[in-house]
Amino acid sequence: LTPFSVVEELQMNMEVIYQEKLVWTFPSLAYQDNPAVPAKYKTAHVSLNSVIGRIWRPAVHITAMIRREAKDRSLILYPNGTLEFTSYNFVALHCEMKVRKIPFDRHECQFTFYLSNEDDSVLVLSGVQEPSTGQSQLSDAQEFVEQWSLQNTVFDIRVKPFKEN
Repeated sequence: LTPFSVVEELQMNMEVIYQEKLVWTFPSLAYQDNPAVPAKYKTAHVSLNSVIGRIWRPAVHITAMIRREAKDRSLILYPNGTLEFTSYNFVALHCEMKVRKIPFDRHECQFTFYLSNEDDSVLVLSGVQEPSTGQSQLSDAQEFVEQWSLQNTVFDIRVKPFKEN
């Protein structure tokens, strides 16, 4: 048996594998009504995987996270300006063990997924330098924040024991 003082200090980690799917709308990216776009492309979606790191999306955060790895990320733009981001994520989480009623305690790992968006006071979209003055002109972040709306969020979670490398 392990002395109680040692058991009390032990920590439990676990690994969560989940699929993150975010869908939001950017009206300024809609191309279905753009006369410059050929008709055959007005109904087709576009893969934006090559620029995935440069496209803004709502951020998903997880409490008690130790490590996170994203795999198989994809970003698709639909003709109406809807963006669909999909990613498979592997997350290591930290959990505290309950040791008040050994050996009858149930060790549960509590964690929370939450979405966040940059506040309009910190969000800077782009800087355009004026050639005549050399001054930077920044986009209006408030207008941008009001344009997007979250349509759907799906978490498919499978849990398995965490193994240290």
